[in-house]
Amino acid sequence: MTAILITQVLTMFLLAAIGMIMFKKNRITMEGSKTIANLLIFLSLPSVIIQGFLVERDALHIQMLLYSILAAVAMMVIAIIVSRLLFHNDPTAHFAAAFSNPGFFGVPVITAILSPSAVFFIAPLIALLNLLQWTYGVGLWKKKKAVLLPLAEGCSQHRL
Repeated sequence: MTAILITQVLTMFLLAAIGMIMFKKNRITMEGSKTIANLLIFLSLPSVIIQGFLVERDALHIQMLLYSILAAVAMMVIAIIVSRLLFHNDPTAHFAAAFSNPGFFGVPVITAILSPSAVFFIAPLIALLNLLQWTYGVGLWKKKKAVLLPLAEGCSQHRL
């Protein structure tokens, strides 16, 4: 399993390095970079997630999916509270610390290590992250109260 993980990480770094070199050598323009990102975000990642949901529905899968949802909610609440405590005066750092990007890195690693059907269990986290990034995260930058998780707003009163 370690060899698979190392291979996956090295492959992703190699692809990122090739993309960076191509961009610096003007082989990929800013517009081309946005197009590639849009393909990944709107075509590739949703396709992988949909494929992950093509599993047999039985009681065990449903129960494990519910555990995945609960774990995702707990993880996000903890991440938001901790990052709010650490970065209460810096919305950008607070956002960066609270929200990871499991879609671009987590999905390929889980697919390589476990199986494509294991994506079924990371999908709730990806969905919750997207929801919170576009509600709570946007609220951070607008200097308004967050749309979701007002509990995190109260955490700024407790300084480390």
